[in-house]
Amino acid sequence: MQQQISMDTALEVARERLGEKDWEITMLRARVRELERGQEPATERAQEMPYAPGAAGTEG
Repeated sequence: MQQQISMDTALEVARERLGEKDWEITMLRARVRELERGQEPATERAQEMPYAPGAAGTEG
């Protein structure tokens, strides 16, 4: 039987197990993979889309 957990919980558990420095390295590797695939990093995409739901300044 598999237990489903939220992404936030999974990330927090990974961070605790890896330690802060290893966590930073893991996140940087993920960003490099995105760049190698020709994708813009998600943070840059979000900054270019101010109309995105929940973006700063778009609240009614």
